[in-house]
Amino acid sequence: MKVGIVGGDSSYINIVDEILDKLIKDSGVYLFTMFSAGIKGSIHTEPSLAQQYSALRGIPCVRKEYTSLDKLIQGICKEVDYLIILNDKSQPIKRLFMSYKQTGKHGSIIEI
Repeated sequence: MKVGIVGGDSSYINIVDEILDKLIKDSGVYLFTMFSAGIKGSIHTEPSLAQQYSALRGIPCVRKEYTSLDKLIQGICKEVDYLIILNDKSQPIKRLFMSYKQTGKHGSIIEI
């Protein structure tokens, strides 16, 4: 299972930890890979919260970069099985949420 985290920064690691503990208990899945993605050339691409969390917990992390926001959203929707959205109510987060919702996959939304 690939788990993605969108939004937020390292101050949200404890919240992510709680969500993933609940996911493990509810699903019985103990093995997963973090998925990190960004837009090439963006100043907000490294290190992502997914990368920070995976380094802290010793979880494998896959990193992909895309050329545009549209391709980033498509990539996340295709690659991620469970998405944690730290929702700052920005337009890109809203677009991603709506696209991901259409996939029928599961996730968690935390309002920040």
